Amino acid sequence: MPTSTVLSLLTIATGLVLAGLWLGQHVNLLPIDASANAPVYDELFKVLFSIGAILFLGIVGLIVYSLLRFRRRSSDLEDGIALEGNLPLEI
Repeated sequence: MPTSTVLSLLTIATGLVLAGLWLGQHVNLLPIDASANAPVYDELFKVLFSIGAILFLGIVGLIVYSLLRFRRRSSDLEDGIALEGNLPLEI
């Protein structure tokens, strides 16, 4: 893999992780502490929210990239490749 591709993927992955961590640590969805155990559960919620935010941003980013990269061009009027009978491609 070319070095520029590796660096761009590493930069994108780092950005996604940092954005997810920032979003997870700055979420204000929690109620006022009602017990002495609340800070433990609040931290657990923040960790889980951070993981979910990283996954969400990664999946949405991949979908948007795929939509833009693999869209049909206006000059492309041909049918796609026939996949019938090719078991690995059909699966």
